[in-house]
Amino acid sequence: MTRVRELQPANQEATRALTRLNKAIKDVGRVDLSDVDAKLAKIKDLGNQRYTEKKYKEAIQKFSEGIDLYLADPETFKTDKDVKLKVTQLYTNRSLAHHQLGDHAGAYNDSNHVLTALDATNVKALMRRGSAAKVLAKYD
Repeated sequence: MTRVRELQPANQEATRALTRLNKAIKDVGRVDLSDVDAKLAKIKDLGNQRYTEKKYKEAIQKFSEGIDLYLADPETFKTDKDVKLKVTQLYTNRSLAHHQLGDHAGAYNDSNHVLTALDATNVKALMRRGSAAKVLAKYD
């Protein structure tokens, strides 16, 4: 019975303890977005290096690695403008690598994702989607 009284809402000490516990639980699930931004930057640089070496399939793999990191929790990552920018760059870079391999459907899908989910005014994505749409005869 004593334990029940300790946990009653009127008990200020128990209320404070529950508040601290709830905050700790939220903090455990929180992702450090600066770490994510740094990882995405490194992955993007590696993908860009592969692209410069004309290793387009390897570039796509690297860009996909960063995109997969984003897809683990897209709603959280969209809240940070630096992370969102890196993800947008990963998609547009992967779109270009798809284009270089003649995979116009892949190029279209990546650029379209940028325009519909991340940045509706991204010029690179608009150009890449338009180029891919022309080849694919998608005139909608």
